[in-house]
Parts: sequence; C-alpha cells; structure tokens
Amino acid sequence: MVSKDIAILLSTFNGDKYLETQIRSIINQTYQNWILYVRDDGSNDQTTTILKKYSGIDSRIMYNHQDHENLGVSASFFKLLNNAEASYYMFCDQDDFWKKDKVEKTLKFMVNVDNKNIPVLVHTDLSIVDSNLDIIEKSMKHNKVSSNFKDVIFNNSVTGCTAIFNNKLKYYMKNTDPKNIYMHDWWCSLVASYFGKIYFMNQQTILYRQHKNNVVGTNNNIIERVLNKFSSKNIYVLIKRSGLHQLSYFSKLFSHKISKEDKIMIEFLLNIKNKSVINKIRYIKKYQFSSIDFFRTLMLYFYFIFII
Repeated sequence: MVSKDIAILLSTFNGDKYLETQIRSIINQTYQNWILYVRDDGSNDQTTTILKKYSGIDSRIMYNHQDHENLGVSASFFKLLNNAEASYYMFCDQDDFWKKDKVEKTLKFMVNVDNKNIPVLVHTDLSIVDSNLDIIEKSMKHNKVSSNFKDVIFNNSVTGCTAIFNNKLKYYMKNTDPKNIYMHDWWCSLVASYFGKIYFMNQQTILYRQHKNNVVGTNNNIIERVLNKFSSKNIYVLIKRSGLHQLSYFSKLFSHKISKEDKIMIEFLLNIKNKSVINKIRYIKKYQFSSIDFFRTLMLYFYFIFII
C-alpha cells in the first residue's frame, strides 16, 4: 500500500481515566505514518499532564498546552481539523480503544475508493465495550447504515471515531460554524452524502467504550435515542433544533451548490409546520424520508404529519 500521511484529531475534556489507554492504542498501530493532533478543551483533571507526558515521548503527538479554551466538542474538533494538513483525516475519542490495524485497514479501503475530486468518507463497524473493555455488543451493524442525503438529514449512521475522510471533504467543511451544527460527525456525513460518497467498511475497528460520561454514547443516532423515550415533546425539540436546524444552516452555507429540486425538498422540510396534512403526506410520499428501521420511520412520519 502506498504510504499516506494521516492526521488523527483528538479533542480531550476531563478524560484522564481512559486517555492513556487510547493513546497507547494509537501508538501501537500497525500503520505508523500518522500525526496525532491533540487539543484539550479546558480539562481540570490530569488530562493535560498525560498529554504533556506523551507529547514528550512521541514526536508525532502534537499538543499545544497553551490552547485550552473551552469551545465545546464540535468546535474543538473543527479547530483541530482547520489546523491540520494531511492526505486523510480521522476523528478520535479520548475514551475508546483502537484495534491495532484500524488505521491500516481503513486507509487501505479509502485509497481504493477515493475520488479526490469529490468528498469521500469511509466509516466502519464497532464493538461496544464496558469501562473495562469487556464486550457488550460485538457489532453495531444491525442499525441501518445510510449514505442517502435524505436519510442523513434525520439519521446519522456515521460514528465519527470510526471514520476517515479526504481533503475534499475538509475543503467543503472549512467555513463551518460549529454553533450551527449538532455534532461534527453528523455534519461530516451530511456534507459527504450530498456532495460526495459515503462508504461503509463492515469490520469492527474500535472498541467503543460505553460509560456514564460519554458525550453522545452508543446510540449515535439522535432520532433513535429520543424515539426510545416515546416523548412527543422531545421528538419535536429534536427535529426542530437538530436535524432541521442543521438543514437550514446547510441550505444557507451551500445555497449556490444545491440543485433546484433539492432546494424545493429542503424548503418543504424547513416550512413543514405551515403545510396542510394533505401536502405533508404528499411530500413525504414523494421524497420517502426514512429512519433506521420501519417502526421509527413510521414514528417520524407521524410527528411530521400530526405534531409539527
């Protein structure tokens, strides 16, 4: 395989409990041509001490201890992305464990599918583990994996810490304002699904640690998490503030690049509360929006038609 330089982007916040294990799993990768860019987002535990230790041990670990303003997880990741230069980019969470061939396998897959003229994102399956790295669930592939823009609007199936993406996708995201997106991985998949390609590699490449302090947790799909609570209020807030808010920002940021037909679809979604029930049904049938399974798709349609 041709050698490609990889920028691994790690944002930390009060992660001293699991951080060393994660860093060591990166250092022990079978593929070694990488730089680990680390930014701490205002930790008050021993996280920064650990980062100073490992950046002193391994010159590939780039940590600026003077940059520690609390920006929030998405803004912190985007700051890392904007300051990194590489052939490909990978997000990294502070509390997971990377299998030793994660970088090698995902890079090989990416090189085989990459079209440098369009954004390309590759993501993989994962295993869910407990705080001791004992397997809870070997695979997450039973969830729907979608690369269709209409589905990604409300259903993110890309877990950011499994992903690798090219410079074209970075280019499309360079002007992103993190305040207008829900999470960095959802935004990446939304942009890639519209302007480029998303590929799924059906192999578990990380041990995804589930514990009480996860920012998002194993239910990466925000729709799924709220649907499981069966709360119409939460569903409404979710759709309005997350999926639709991101979509509104997407339509403004890329207004000159969106097709006329897609602008009509987006306009319908952003103004759905003002549409009649008949028009809602007609447009939903036309565009065939979906969620991760049949039941949740029905629930999504129900809230579109009768709640919003």
